[in-house]
Amino acid sequence: ADHILPYSRCLDDSQMNKVVCFRDQNNDKGQRTPYEWLAHTPPRYDAVCQRARKLAYPKYRRFLQKDLELDKFIARQLVDTSYIARAT
Repeated sequence: ADHILPYSRCLDDSQMNKVVCFRDQNNDKGQRTPYEWLAHTPPRYDAVCQRARKLAYPKYRRFLQKDLELDKFIARQLVDTSYIARAT
């Protein structure tokens, strides 16, 4: 399985961020978003997005995402964690 959005960059290990893929394609994609991986070849990126439309909508949206905001995610998680720690 491959993370649609790289786990190391979004910290999302949910099933909504995983798809089944060929190993060589997974290796080629590396730690990039689908857009970062294929933006230089628009016909190929369009073909991948077209196939992704058959997935659940949350997964499809991830294929279209062009950037990641890990810093904002981490900040939100730290605020939530500190609130939970004080509330308990």
